[in-house]
Amino acid sequence: MKYFVVGMHSSGKQELFEILMKQSIKCGKLFSNTDINDIRYDFFSKEDIMEIFENKAYIFMKETDDFSRNSYEGLSLFEYDNNDVFILSPDQFVAIPQQYFTEDTCLIWLDDSKGVRKQRFDDERRSYNFNEKEEFERRDLDEFVKLIYNNKYFHILYFTNEDIQRVSSVVYACVKFPELVNNFEKTYK
Repeated sequence: MKYFVVGMHSSGKQELFEILMKQSIKCGKLFSNTDINDIRYDFFSKEDIMEIFENKAYIFMKETDDFSRNSYEGLSLFEYDNNDVFILSPDQFVAIPQQYFTEDTCLIWLDDSKGVRKQRFDDERRSYNFNEKEEFERRDLDEFVKLIYNNKYFHILYFTNEDIQRVSSVVYACVKFPELVNNFEKTYK
């Protein structure tokens, strides 16, 4: 089963990634040609990204919200094939072709309120502009919601303003014991 954790910026995705990696859960990294200060990303040169593009060796590839720098990000087929959990923003998730969403797909939605995310943003002293990032990510939110509720295959676990430690425990249990997904789905829907 593949697990996609999706949340807006400052929803605890980076913290969740760190916890899961410490628990030896195989988490796929995204790639970017921008040096992003985020452990969920690997830096690739523009040449590397062109090679991935030319060989169609990606699940998705898109321009980032930093349009002025000709910057790209994506998820390689290698990372997809060799990992279980992928932590994405809504705009990244909607860029994935439908063929990758099967009955073995579990979506874990971190739907934190703007106030909770703003508090995390301030606490972590993030350097980007909160409101600009918010505006950029909100553009794909409606499409994201339509996608997840119009796909009959998804197992959906929904968390709102949830403690990331508890989310990590649920994700860990699901990855280690996939038969629990249906039980968690009834609880976290």
